[in-house]
Amino acid sequence: METINRFKSGADLDWREVELCLHVLYTYGEALPKASMLFVNANEAGVLTPLGELVQSMVTSNISAYSHPSVPLQFFENLSRYYQFFECRPDCLPQALEAFVDVRGIHHPLKQVRSRCWCLFNRFVKNLKPKMIPYVETVLSSLGDLLTVQAELPVLTSTSDGMPLPAASLFDNQLYLFETVGMLISFDHLEPSKQTEYLKMALQPLVDGIQNTMAQGYNGEDELYMIQLHHYIVAIGSIAKGKVVVGNVLENGATCDQSWAAVFVGATEIILSVLRTYNQVQLIRDSARFSFSRFITCLGSEILPYLPNLINELLTDCQITELVDFLPFVGMVAHKYRPVIRNVMDELLLPLVKRVFDFLNTTPSGTDEAILLLELRKSYLTFIISLFNAEMESILVSERNINHLNTILQTILHFSKDNSDPNTQKTAFGVFLKFVTSFASSSQQPTMAPGFDQFAYNELVPATFSVPMNNSFNVADGQTMLVFGEITGIQKMLYTKQGNEYIEYMLNVFFPSIQCPRETAERYCQAIQQCDAKQFKKYYQSFITEAKS
Repeated sequence: METINRFKSGADLDWREVELCLHVLYTYGEALPKASMLFVNANEAGVLTPLGELVQSMVTSNISAYSHPSVPLQFFENLSRYYQFFECRPDCLPQALEAFVDVRGIHHPLKQVRSRCWCLFNRFVKNLKPKMIPYVETVLSSLGDLLTVQAELPVLTSTSDGMPLPAASLFDNQLYLFETVGMLISFDHLEPSKQTEYLKMALQPLVDGIQNTMAQGYNGEDELYMIQLHHYIVAIGSIAKGKVVVGNVLENGATCDQSWAAVFVGATEIILSVLRTYNQVQLIRDSARFSFSRFITCLGSEILPYLPNLINELLTDCQITELVDFLPFVGMVAHKYRPVIRNVMDELLLPLVKRVFDFLNTTPSGTDEAILLLELRKSYLTFIISLFNAEMESILVSERNINHLNTILQTILHFSKDNSDPNTQKTAFGVFLKFVTSFASSSQQPTMAPGFDQFAYNELVPATFSVPMNNSFNVADGQTMLVFGEITGIQKMLYTKQGNEYIEYMLNVFFPSIQCPRETAERYCQAIQQCDAKQFKKYYQSFITEAKS
């Protein structure tokens, strides 16, 4: 406090002393328990706590105008940390915002300072959303000159082991500004017409930039060409991301009836045109996927007509790293737009699965590729689960896809037998549990999937015995026990659905085929009929332990 007061009185202070003062204030908050981070005295309304007095003194001191760059940078770090102060004292917010948006903050002449302030300002606005409403138009007008996108060639840095790694660029931080714009134009107090106006002001330069760049054409030598297109597209997606942060989220494919939706739809069409032209370029595919994943959340079913083309274009030349990220994206689409997207998903399932199989059938050339293939396994299985969770499993047995069901089942079976990867193994058996629950026939309902019962008895049931019987399967291990839980769940569900048919098969076909004594087989059948899921799991654990001894 003494240093701040001396600064206020006009004393000539060394920058190190001023920075240290602000840094101590920052670390003071770190030392406090969260419950003690109070700015107003709980027993005396309007009376500031010592921390509140310190923050107020800092804000009103104009210390952010100190000429050395370390001082304003620490000042804005403090503002971001102590944003709750402005919830108690909103009268101090104009001073803080003024400092943030002028040459002390986001317009600072030093790139390192202003780029960090872009991130801090985004955090500040995000945390103070309700208090920001009176200042939206003023802040938006101050951001306009910072929204020009200029591509730069990536600079490589090195990891600790000497491997090259792209360094963070100025554009990476600039994306915080675009997200902030999306937040500011999404506050409920703004009339839809105003939201539309501001959105056009933010998006139109980006759309124009895409169109102008496309009109120039790509000569194959301009390294910045694709980077520039990528930046325009990601900037558009970041504005949409800002709308989502504020809470403009539509569930289950609801239609967005706001006038601003048309502005985003127009941008969507432009992005698709770029993707159609340059779908062989990973940078463009990545940017399109990023933006569409944000559009899905804020536009609802307005985006639905564009998804088939998007997914087809993204699949055409995608690499394994992209596919690992792409499968969760498609799963999110299935969840978001159920059931209206069923026909689209029905059409896209085979191309998507085929692309997965193309990669899974390759032999890894090294450790990194082997790790990627493991990640692809997990993404693929999680995608199948997402279809069940979205109640869209019927596309797996549709007229278009039924002939390929066995191939899908066989790949999952392959993963379920791999004891070297218990996490993926558990997921694979978890997928089978969902298949059994949905597709195994019962006395009340025939199967929706012809041939599935045969697969369950000929392939799946034997796997639920052979996998835990393997010497590498340790029933005492925690991870392995999670796999074991899925295995017993499958057996229990088959009995629940098929009753005596399952018992007859186990007693008269399966157990004799593995030379299991009749008495042991009968005890198993008695246990699965009489025990609940938890008891049966415990019984089956002892069954396997005894069989392996």
